Amino acid sequence: MDVEVSYLHNLETGESEWSPEFDLLFYAALSKNVSFYERLAAFDWPFLKEAYIEWTPANFRVWFGRKRICWGPAYYGNLLIGPWYYDRELLAFKEQEGLNAVGLQVRMGDFTAKYFTSILQSEGGRDDKPQRNLCGHRFEWRPKSNLTLAFSETVLYTHRGIEPLYAMPSIISYYWIDGYFRDVLKKGVNDNLFMSFDVDWKVDEKKRVYWEFLIDDMEDELLIPGEHTEYPQLLGTTLGGEWKNPFGSKAIDLLRLEYTAITRWVYAPTIGGHEATKYTYHDRIIGHWLGPDADLLTGEVVKNFGKKLQVFLMYQRERHGEGRDISEPWNEEEYGTETQFLSGTVETSHRIRAGMEYFISKKTSGSFIYEHENIINEDNQVGKEKNIDRIKLGLKARF
Repeated sequence: MDVEVSYLHNLETGESEWSPEFDLLFYAALSKNVSFYERLAAFDWPFLKEAYIEWTPANFRVWFGRKRICWGPAYYGNLLIGPWYYDRELLAFKEQEGLNAVGLQVRMGDFTAKYFTSILQSEGGRDDKPQRNLCGHRFEWRPKSNLTLAFSETVLYTHRGIEPLYAMPSIISYYWIDGYFRDVLKKGVNDNLFMSFDVDWKVDEKKRVYWEFLIDDMEDELLIPGEHTEYPQLLGTTLGGEWKNPFGSKAIDLLRLEYTAITRWVYAPTIGGHEATKYTYHDRIIGHWLGPDADLLTGEVVKNFGKKLQVFLMYQRERHGEGRDISEPWNEEEYGTETQFLSGTVETSHRIRAGMEYFISKKTSGSFIYEHENIINEDNQVGKEKNIDRIKLGLKARF
């Protein structure tokens, strides 16, 4: 059982908010290679966060049910499938909801293949709520024990049932399958395809660097230098790293830096497609919570005082262009074909966050956070400025 209670107070407005969370966890080994896991939330909707059966014979892993999926090396959010979203009101990362899916993982020496197929929405046959399906596969290669290279793909498709060519595990790229539907079978499909490349390198025991690159609906011209596309190229990238005791310093136990940039219309409905092709699940982005036409720079230092107290100091600069609305469709007459990033009037937020966490026991801790935020051009309105000061008290316990 997990219990988390937080209290957030806005020093400017005097407004306060309590946020209790109460999760029940259940795990059972049904046999030597079969297990069941469940996570039930008492106060959130949907109540069932995760519930799946997993079979793990030898180098295989097969699961069925509702499970959280995370692909990528980044710390503050991954571009293709993120493990969480950031709740700005509560100053906290929240777990993404699990997907109702079937998944498979196979390990062969230095290679690992992962796959899943999911029905995000089952109300098929109606234009207002068509069936929405999501499939994905990922291939990881570890040429060295400290280096992982990966290629991942997902496809979100609507207005039809499970597509066998997408749904079955294979090494065939969804990009080629989509082309086969359109060019050979002459299907009028408009599927939302994503591919990503990532690298995770543990330089030594103290240093780690990582990189992720996302392509949304890749155009052939992207592979040909100097060529111009018929549509804007939709891209995202994250570069980050961690360094323990940087420069041999004893004053800092961990330094963490990360930068993410996402161009306009990433995660939005496919060009010329239906609103249902937005890359969302329960109205939250499946990929990075930051959203399109935005970037995020984060620097954080952590210091431990014994085993009981951890203190951190964080700085973030978050920017959003006018194309932040994920429902906004692309229009050639209005926007042209050039890739856009931080378009129009840019909203810029500077945040300084300081906090500490005291570990009362191995399973219980209390925390305190203070945050000052300065917002320039709030809501992309020129000259509109806002300052926010907030404090947060929290308590976590596992029984």
